[in-house]
Parts: sequence; structure tokens; C-alpha cells
Amino acid sequence: MKNILLLICALIIGMANQASAKKNGPGYIDSLTREISKAKNDTIKVRLLTKLSLALRGSNVDSAIVVDKMALALARKVKDQYGIAKSLNAIGVGNYFLGNYSEAIIAWQEAKGLYVQIGEMRGVANILSNMGAIYFNQTEYSNALALYLEALKIAEQEKDTLRIATVLQNIGALHLDKADFAMAVPAFQKAMPLFKSIRNDEGTGLVYSNLGECSKGRKDYMNAVKYLDTALQYLYGTNYYVEALRTMGETKLYFASTGEALLYLDSAYNMSLSAGDDFELARILNTKALAYAENNDLQKALIFYEKAKAMSLASNADNELLNSAKGLVKIYTSKGDYKRAFENQKLVERARDSIYSVESEQKNNKLLFKFDLEKKESEISLLVKDQKIKQVEVEKQKGIRNMLLGGSAVLLAFSFVLFYQRNKVKREKKNVETEKARSEELLLNILPEEVARELKNKGNADAKLISEVTVLFTDFVEFTALSQLLSPQDLVSSLHHCFTAFDHIIESNGMEKIKTIGDAYMAAGGLPTPNTTHARDVVTAALEICTFMEEYKAQKIAANQPYFEIRIGIHTGPVVAGIVGVKKFSYDIWGDTVNTANRMESTGEVGKVNISETTYELVKDQFKCHHRGKVTAKGKGEIDMYFVER
Repeated sequence: MKNILLLICALIIGMANQASAKKNGPGYIDSLTREISKAKNDTIKVRLLTKLSLALRGSNVDSAIVVDKMALALARKVKDQYGIAKSLNAIGVGNYFLGNYSEAIIAWQEAKGLYVQIGEMRGVANILSNMGAIYFNQTEYSNALALYLEALKIAEQEKDTLRIATVLQNIGALHLDKADFAMAVPAFQKAMPLFKSIRNDEGTGLVYSNLGECSKGRKDYMNAVKYLDTALQYLYGTNYYVEALRTMGETKLYFASTGEALLYLDSAYNMSLSAGDDFELARILNTKALAYAENNDLQKALIFYEKAKAMSLASNADNELLNSAKGLVKIYTSKGDYKRAFENQKLVERARDSIYSVESEQKNNKLLFKFDLEKKESEISLLVKDQKIKQVEVEKQKGIRNMLLGGSAVLLAFSFVLFYQRNKVKREKKNVETEKARSEELLLNILPEEVARELKNKGNADAKLISEVTVLFTDFVEFTALSQLLSPQDLVSSLHHCFTAFDHIIESNGMEKIKTIGDAYMAAGGLPTPNTTHARDVVTAALEICTFMEEYKAQKIAANQPYFEIRIGIHTGPVVAGIVGVKKFSYDIWGDTVNTANRMESTGEVGKVNISETTYELVKDQFKCHHRGKVTAKGKGEIDMYFVER
């Protein structure tokens, strides 16, 4: 429960209106859209776009970010510093939800600087608290705590009660995650009266729940029940009520109060069933099974463990699958049904392997997060340097102009100075041109040429809807397991070697690289300038990548070294394309086409290019393809898919 509590508190970040936005639902969104269509390009429209983004964020984060980008571009155009900062803050929130932590940090750092400039210190405290949440999720506890304490200091200076309470809650959650109850409890106890003073029932209920977790961790079950009972009173009607019911049921079991425990668990089950929350249902069913097992009612325990197992498999809840399978092994063994016991033991091993893989992936993501963030900060530094170079050139020209106005009285001295200054300017201008060329090259490495040109001319680039684009995704198979065999340096070096080759292949086929996400690589054809050859270009590039990976694999086998293998997926359809960020511009695409392309990759096979029916219709006369039939893709249902044959 504690991780969820930290997340919600960390993302209050100026989103007080989100609850009301959700209550109004689609009608509220439609109303905002109509207002925006009629509004002039001014600060009022910026605020309306920000409200629309907030309303969208709960159901469609990608769309919310697109709206945030529109708000940011308009705010920059009308020189609305507060609007720029707020839009950047929102872009950071969206990227946080999507797990794009380095992009979130970059956006928040820029927003923080603007908030400082305009004296909006509550915004600064928000940003610091948000960044702390990211470092908390990366288990970088010292960095997270430093950011929280800095946010707390500012919030106290501003007498911002909500922010003070929220940061104290986060600090408590951080210590609770480390099972450091002696440090967690005082933080929660300080937060509680603050939430109460501003009548924030949800915040108050969360604090009581966390205090219950602390007492349970200390095996002080009597106080745990008291805290949880109070939490239930405050959390009724919120998203946390079901989880508090289940936690109370778990805690009641320690008193051997099976009947009371089941009452709480049954209530939690019925509410989760109405909400369609399979993951929470699996946890509740496992707890009910444990309650019956503790009461020696093995037949009922068996029934609920089997239900929990089915629900865990359906929702990919590995921890709950481990618990239900272990319970079933124990019961079937006691009944002498060794066949079923063995079947469930295989599920125990499967769940353990999956949990280990997730933990390993989290470690790799932490490494790649640091690597990506350092790379982005380096690129930002070079872009800032380019701006300074331009300013130096302007100042030099201004100096010459002022000297010309000095008058004839100093003409002789001026002639000498002018001669010296001219030579100096020539030298410095040459240096400036060199640096400008380097900056230009860097910008074109980050953005497509057409987008970079628009950005330089206008100061911003508009998001565009492109009706037909072909999107490519690649992913290394068993990357997590392989990364355990490599040092961090070798891992990054291998990724760099492969992605560099991909970059050359993508460029030679007239495509645009979009981004890398961990060990995944994303590119597209037919943008930013639409063309009619995008599907053929992308499939050709995919086949060349397969050829490269075969050669790479052969070299690694010959050297007796670990090697990557690849899956590739391709889909064609409409996308929204544009840039994200201010200092570090990032060209990106959004839409269902991107999600479907990703599913093409995940449902493909090693060493093969898997394409959708839409792409197939465009390339069937140019490539030989094998129809796979209808394949189930997560979140998409059944899709006709084809393998491109080489």
C-alpha cells in the first residue's frame, strides 16, 4: 500500500481541480473544447488548454501531453511565463505517468527555473516534491530525501499547509518503504493535524493507513487495527477504501478473528468486483484463502486459492500467483494429490522467475535512467552554449556601432581601435561560426530538418496530424536475463553498437528515428514530410536490421560472448507528431498507430519482421509475406498479422 500512497501524494502538484474535472467527465471535456475553439490566442486560452489537459490526464495521458505542448507553444508565443512554467510542469507529470522519468526531470527542471524567476515558490516546492517521487521510485532514497527536505523548507516559508502535509507524507512513505518505522511514524504524525486543519479527508485517511502499516510492521496489531479503523472512516468513497478494507481483514487474522476478517474481506471483494479490479481481487481471494486455511477449513481455502490463481494469471499478478500456487501446493500435498501439487509447484517456479526478471529489469532501468538523464543534460548544455554564442556576436556588433558615434575628436584613436577591433571580431566571428555549425549539427541530430527550421524561424513548432505513417518498433529478446551476464559498461557499449547501426540503416532509408526506450528502438517513415514510399522504406530497413543482427550474432558466437536477438513489429496509420520540451527538444509521435506497432513487436518472433494487415496491403506487391492468421494482441483483440520473408 505504501508505494501507492506516495504516488498519489507526490502527484497532487497543483492538480486540485482534477477531481472536479473527472466528475464532469466527457461533458466537461466537450465544454472546454468548445471554449478553446472560440478563444483568442492569449493567456486565457493557455489556461483553458491547461484545464483540458488536466481533464484528459486521468484517461488518456498521451492526449494530455499533446494538449500540454499546444499550451506551451502558445504560452511562449504570448510570453506568458507562468503559463510556460505550468505547461512544463504538466508535461513532466504526463511523462511521470508514462514512466519516462528522464523526460519528466528535464521538463520539471526548466519549470522550476521559471517558477524561481517569477517568484512562484509554491510551484518550486511542487517541482522538488515531484522529482523526489521519481528518485524514490528508482530507490535513490538519499536523493529523494534531499529533494523532499528542500521542498518542505520552501513550503514552510510559504505557509503552504497542503504542500507541507504532502511532503511530510512522502518522507514518511520513504522511511516506511525501508521499514524504518522510527523515522516514518514522526513524519506521519506531523502530517496528520495539517491534513485535518484543511479538511483534507483523503490525506488524513492515507496518513492513518500508513500509521497502520507501521504498527503492523512492528507487530503491534492492536494499534494497527485502531489506525485502520479510523482510516476507513476518512477514506470512504475514495479509491483507497477497498485497499484499506483488505488491509484491515489481513490484520484481523493476527487476532485469530477469522469471522471479522472475512467480513472486511467480503466487503472489499464485492467493491473490487464492481470496479473490475482483477489485481485487487486476486489479493483479496488469496487473503480469504489464508483465513480459511488458518481456520483449518482446507476445502474452502482450496476453492479460494484456485480462484485467486485464475485471477492472478488473468491480470499477470506474479506475486499473487506465487502466494496462491504455494498455498495450493501445501493443500494438495496434504491431500495426497501429488499430480496437482506438482502442477502448482511449476507455477511457483514460473512466478518466482517472473518476479526475479521484473527486479532485474528495474535495476537495468535505473542504470539506463541515469545514462539517459546525463545524456540529455549534456545536450541541453550545448544548446544553451549556442544561445550564448549568438548573444556574444550581437554584443560585439553593438560595440562597434557605439564606437562609430564617438565623434571626430577621437578619430585617430578610434581608427586604431577600429582596426584592432575588426581583426578581433573576424577571429571571434570565425569561432562563432564554428560553434554555430556544431550547434546546428546537434539540433539536426535531435530534430528532423523541417521541424528544426520551423523552430528556428518561429521559436516553436506546431504539432501536426499526419494521416499515414509507418511505425517500426524493435526489442531485444530476453534482454533482462542477458544483462545479468554483462557489466554495466559492456551492456551500454553493446546497446550503443547496435543502436548506432540501426541509426545508419534508418537514415539510409529516408526514415526518422523517434527515440530509444531502454532496449527498445522506435522509428517511422513518412514524416515529418509525408510520402508514398514510407511502408516500403520501413520494411526494407527492418530487413536490413535483421541482417545486421544475424552478422552481430555470428561475431559474438565466434568470440564466445553473449549476444542480443531481436523482434521487429511494424504498423501503418495516422499519428500526431510534434516536439516536446524547451531546452532539450524531443520530436515524438502519439496515437493508436504507435500502440499497435508496439503490439506487432511484442507478438512477433525472434529474427522476424511482423507487420499488420494495414502495412501488408501497402507492400504485398514488393515483398513476399506469410499470413499468420489472426493473432491476439494485448488491448487490441485479434489482428491479422504477416511475417515478411527474406
